[in-house]
Amino acid sequence: MDNDELGKWKRAGKLASRAREYGKREIEEGVEKLELVEAVENFIRKNGGTPAFPTNLAVNNIAAHWTPNSNDKSVFEYGDVVKLDVGAEIDGYIGDTALTVEVGTEQQEELLKSSRQALKNAIDIMRAGVSTQEIGGMIQKTVENFGFKPISNLTGHAIERYNLHTGIAIPNVKEGRGRILEKGMIVSNEPGYYETNKFGIRIENLIYTTKK
Repeated sequence: MDNDELGKWKRAGKLASRAREYGKREIEEGVEKLELVEAVENFIRKNGGTPAFPTNLAVNNIAAHWTPNSNDKSVFEYGDVVKLDVGAEIDGYIGDTALTVEVGTEQQEELLKSSRQALKNAIDIMRAGVSTQEIGGMIQKTVENFGFKPISNLTGHAIERYNLHTGIAIPNVKEGRGRILEKGMIVSNEPGYYETNKFGIRIENLIYTTKK
C-alpha cells in the first residue's frame, strides 16, 4: 500500500469518525430516528463523501444492522441504549465506525467501559502475523473479566476498496484456527456483548491498518 492510497483510507476514516461524532451529539430524547440517520448521511455528503451503507441505529436489545424505513416515526426515548454505526466512502475507500450512547442516563457505564477496553486491547495486539483467533480471545477475555458475555455471531471484518466486507472475519470469541493478518490489511473490530439480565448490547469498532 503506497502513501497516496493510505492517505485516502485515512480521509475516509476521519470523515466517518466526524459523522459519528456529529450523530452522537444529535441523539436526544424525542428526536426522530429517521431524522437522525438522514442528518448523518447529509453530513457525509456535505463533507465530500457518500454513505458507505445506510446509517445503522440499533436500540436496546437490537445488536446491529437496523435502520429506520422511510415512514418510520419512532423517536429516541429516555433510557434507550443506542448503537450508531456509520460508514463513509471517498473514491471507493471506506471508513466504518460505531459507538454506543445512552439517552439521558448513565446506568450502563460499566458496559460502555468494557466495550472501550476490549477495543483498545484488541488494537494493541493487531499487527501482521497475528491470528484472528488471538484477537477474538483477547476480546472475549476482556469482556468476561467485566462480567459480561461476548456476542459470538457478531464479528468484525476486513475491508477492501469498494468492498465493505471481505472474506476475513474478526471474531469476538476465541474460536477455530483463525486467519493470519497480513501487512497492509484494513480491518474493523466490532466488540459486541451483553449483560445477561438487561440485554444492553454494545458495539464499537474501528478501522485499523495492521502494523509491520
